[in-house]
Amino acid sequence: MRPTRAIVAAFAAAALLVPASGCSRSTRSVAPVSPVATVSGEVTDIRDLRPSDGGVDFTIRPDDGPGQNVYLESLYTAEPKPQWLLELHQQVTDLAVGDGVRVTGVRTERGLRLQSLTRLGIR
Repeated sequence: MRPTRAIVAAFAAAALLVPASGCSRSTRSVAPVSPVATVSGEVTDIRDLRPSDGGVDFTIRPDDGPGQNVYLESLYTAEPKPQWLLELHQQVTDLAVGDGVRVTGVRTERGLRLQSLTRLGIR
């Protein structure tokens, strides 16, 4: 290989490696969003789909933002049914529109997948 071709080949290889190395002119970085969230507010809607082997969806209206969909999956998807899940289903059964709650759950495209529920006030 001639020296000129070797230099051109070296520059071409370097040019291909720079984009692959993740270099960027931007100094912004995106902070990861926590998959777990806690929301407090008033229950505005309850959709109980358990009679058709579904779960329960409900909406919470927090004081400082838009409504948040929360859902509890069907008991039929968990075998054996853990005690905490049975207790959570009982808590959701006792909910009524207008109740104040604090929920913790994992963020999904559907909303928060319920992990814990605390009643703050009863209608």
